[in-house]
Amino acid sequence: MAVAPITLDLDLPISQGVWVLNAYALSFAAFLLVAGRLADMFKVRILFILGLTGLGSLCLVTSFIENKYGFFVLRGISGLFGALIIPSA
Repeated sequence: MAVAPITLDLDLPISQGVWVLNAYALSFAAFLLVAGRLADMFKVRILFILGLTGLGSLCLVTSFIENKYGFFVLRGISGLFGALIIPSA
């Protein structure tokens, strides 16, 4: 639902608008196994707090960015922090 307004705000063509969702999903899926291993090595609570703090702050920063490439990079990094939340939930 939010892809259409984001593509309009960032002046993205439809072909690049798909990367709004894919940047997060790709980095989330790629880092999920590593996050599970980190949860086994360290305390689960620390990773959960790190994931929530990182994801929340990056979502806030992403909402103010006006560069399309910076937006995709921040969405990818937020996928990494999102993957940290799952093994500890």
